Amino acid sequence: MKNYLLYFFAIVFCATALPLAPTVFPLPAEESTALIHVLSSQTGSVDVMPTEDYVLGVMQNAAYPYSGETLKAIAVAVRSRALYCEQNRPVHAEAAVCDNPACCVAFSCTAVDEEIIRAVSDTASLAVLYRGKPAAAMMHQSSGAYTASSRSVYGVSLPYLVEVKNVTEDVFAEKTWDKPTFLALLGLSEQTDLSTLLLGYDKSHRIHTAELGGLTLDGGRFAALLSLPSTCIDLTVTGDEVRAVCYGEGDGVGMSLHGASMLEKTGSDFLEILAFYYPETQVGKAFT
Repeated sequence: MKNYLLYFFAIVFCATALPLAPTVFPLPAEESTALIHVLSSQTGSVDVMPTEDYVLGVMQNAAYPYSGETLKAIAVAVRSRALYCEQNRPVHAEAAVCDNPACCVAFSCTAVDEEIIRAVSDTASLAVLYRGKPAAAMMHQSSGAYTASSRSVYGVSLPYLVEVKNVTEDVFAEKTWDKPTFLALLGLSEQTDLSTLLLGYDKSHRIHTAELGGLTLDGGRFAALLSLPSTCIDLTVTGDEVRAVCYGEGDGVGMSLHGASMLEKTGSDFLEILAFYYPETQVGKAFT
């Protein structure tokens, strides 16, 4: 279980490096009061930077193709994750995040887009709160009919990262393989009987396990070997042909960014978007 916990929280804060020294972005001083501690993997020293600067840097690096209420919802989620890690230190005892590219959220020191500045400023100090404390507000690109739970994907239960009936996103990919190609991708012999393929699904209709020819894979590994963007997969075998329809992109946990943009189009503001994807939470000031 310890390995599952470490992997889960590494995913929450995954991507590329943080700067060794904080960069000040153009936000009013009163909006940058809380600090995030950043561990240098090279020197072992810990630097500090204002939370709002950190949020700006993360969002600039990600270059989210969204605007308006969706961008505000993203800003709140990014801030929530950072504060959660600052308060709980799930990966590093001495810091919230580190500058190891394999461990922590991607950060950019380049000039920040005006719309990003506005989204961060308009939501300054706001976070997704569970029982009054910042939540590990995970996000993914797009989802199928349901989002996934953290328990199903990472083996860690959080009451606000559960299966949520999603809006209709209609984001899917289709692939077809002949039998030899499909089996080769899985590292199996051409003599493997496709009729023995057994797929286990979770409540969100994501593949949890795949068994074939004596091989057992978790859903993430199965999707990766087939170069599919998520584990929400409908797979059909017809004779010597295998066809996959894959819905969404990413692990499916937390807020779907594409789904958030669709909710915005129907009139939802950032508060309603966050309430939709993070049940049992509230949005409130995490610091002053």
